Amino acid sequence: MGDRVTLYKVSIIIPTYNRYRSLVRLLKSLLRSRIPPNEIIVVDDGSSDERIGNIPEKFPVVKLIRNDPPHGPQHARNRGIREAESPLIAFLDDDSIVDRDWLKHIVPHFKDRSVGIVGSRVISPIGKTSALKSIFSLKTVWFEGDNIKWYLYSKDSPIEVPFVSEHGMVFRKKIVEKLSYLDPGLIGDAWGESISFCMRARELGYKIIFEPKAITYHIHCPRGGTHRFGKYSPLGLYHKNSNRIYIFLKYHKKKWQFPFFATYLILNGLINSFIFKDPYTLIYAIRGMLKGIKQYIKHKKNSHK
Repeated sequence: MGDRVTLYKVSIIIPTYNRYRSLVRLLKSLLRSRIPPNEIIVVDDGSSDERIGNIPEKFPVVKLIRNDPPHGPQHARNRGIREAESPLIAFLDDDSIVDRDWLKHIVPHFKDRSVGIVGSRVISPIGKTSALKSIFSLKTVWFEGDNIKWYLYSKDSPIEVPFVSEHGMVFRKKIVEKLSYLDPGLIGDAWGESISFCMRARELGYKIIFEPKAITYHIHCPRGGTHRFGKYSPLGLYHKNSNRIYIFLKYHKKKWQFPFFATYLILNGLINSFIFKDPYTLIYAIRGMLKGIKQYIKHKKNSHK
């Protein structure tokens, strides 16, 4: 009985920035869960909305931490991890809600000590699984060196996967006691953190499980949010491309495919330059790729020390 109680202790970490209404909606959905979390930590990344400071009064179970000055979502998550007291950690975005049985479907997987991370099915408001669109897409087909069989993710039974989305991800806290959540080779707050984390966890021998019955709904609020740069802004593409190149070089087994991947990123930058009528978009996209190569070289030098 004692093991079962310990197993179900989960700390939820929610980075937020100026999204009071969506944050309240998420907290209400968490409190309606059939298995309520043991701890809810909201990391306010420098919001100007004073109402967020009153969240603990409205929800006494919430522990509010303030980042000032703000550092972005990944640093906010790292801050939350340091404050968490439960053996299991879960990440949620502030513009989401969870199904009542979300944790009920995820937590039992951790009875298997080889399981280190379990991911959720992330559904957008239009009813599509956004994980299929955002994570398991052309951008990530490179990382294992083989094509991922996308149809597997539409099944109703859990499967082992190379990585999962950080949104709705639950993992053992002891993993981050062995390695930091934020890979030092990644820059900014644009992309790739959960992929790198999952890959490094696998190197420690842990399994990554995708649980399709554990459902979260990602609303994608147009305002607020802890990301400081739009993903298609020049600086956003700089960060994103740097991280894409870094992860490709660090984990991809078939390095000969690098020219094709680099060409894809350049064409993507070129298309966005035309769409947004901003030549700096392409320039920053290429500069980001060069930065990613430098970050990988730096990583290789440090690993040989």
